[in-house]
Amino acid sequence: MHKLIRLYNQNRKKIWIFIAIIIFVIAFIKLLDYIVKTNNEKDNGQKNTIVDIQSSFEEDKTVISDTEIEENVKKQNSDIIKSFFEACNSKNIEQAYNLLSNSCKEIKYPTLQTFKENYYDTIFTSVKSYNQEAWMEKQGQYTYRIVIIDDPLATGKVSYSNSFQDFYTIVKENNEEKLNISSFVARENLDKSAEKDGITIKVKYRDCTMNDEQYVFEVTNNTDKVVALDSKEKQNTTYLIGESENKYPSYASEMSNTYVYIEEINLEDEIEDEQIEETNEISKDNNITNNIVIPAKTVKQIKIRFNKIYSPNRKITAVEFSDIITDYEKYLSLTNKNQYGERKTINIAL
Repeated sequence: MHKLIRLYNQNRKKIWIFIAIIIFVIAFIKLLDYIVKTNNEKDNGQKNTIVDIQSSFEEDKTVISDTEIEENVKKQNSDIIKSFFEACNSKNIEQAYNLLSNSCKEIKYPTLQTFKENYYDTIFTSVKSYNQEAWMEKQGQYTYRIVIIDDPLATGKVSYSNSFQDFYTIVKENNEEKLNISSFVARENLDKSAEKDGITIKVKYRDCTMNDEQYVFEVTNNTDKVVALDSKEKQNTTYLIGESENKYPSYASEMSNTYVYIEEINLEDEIEDEQIEETNEISKDNNITNNIVIPAKTVKQIKIRFNKIYSPNRKITAVEFSDIITDYEKYLSLTNKNQYGERKTINIAL
């Protein structure tokens, strides 16, 4: 014991320096451990945030139609949405555009440039993440509500202050999954028609969005008179009819957007272009859109937009034109339009 004390007294300074070094090393190791642990917790927090944002990947049913989603379908749907965002975030605009369906391109973005300017440049101003929620299903096609936000990994926080909401629908095209975006749901071919007194109205197809439905009609006037599909004296005379007899009117107040002219074909060669132009001028002079005026012996295609929010549970049973003017020139000659008594109604069952 005496030897140990003497040894300690002789080397006291060295011993305390050694002890201090050991304490410093231990403290330094603990500090490093604390830093690593803190960073791991931060990383895990960010990863958990992303999982929460995309937690709808685990949904088994759609919100609106309450349809169960099979695992393989859920994966396919999630994969194409993910691929679209990855392409946009990596600025591969053409790749993202190629994931859109042909109908979506035709209706919303007919060229790559229109897609870039009107969708990509508006939304993907920075790296984006998204919340995916299974919304509804109709005939095997699933629509998802997509909330697009700034990527939390890039910003360090979750913020909805600069968010966008959209609806994406996954469709099958040439055995491949494609996307309908910008709330466009589907194009549905109908090919239904009705005829009365030489006037035939055929419903060719409808383009359904989450906010409205647009129908394309082919109107054939086999009579010798100029026909107008709507006098425009009243609102809500052209409308869709639902299963419960509820009516969805056309956007009559938006004249330029309600009846959109697509194509006009003469049924007889002797019908001169001057006659059609004269009819159009009469229409303009009498404050009625010439898109709904059908010259004699003429086929005209028009698109009409209706005030109906898309729902897979609300079936449309018919479309009705309830104020057709069968002799438009005679109608225009009357001072009191209420005296005109040759109005027709055509109802097309769908």
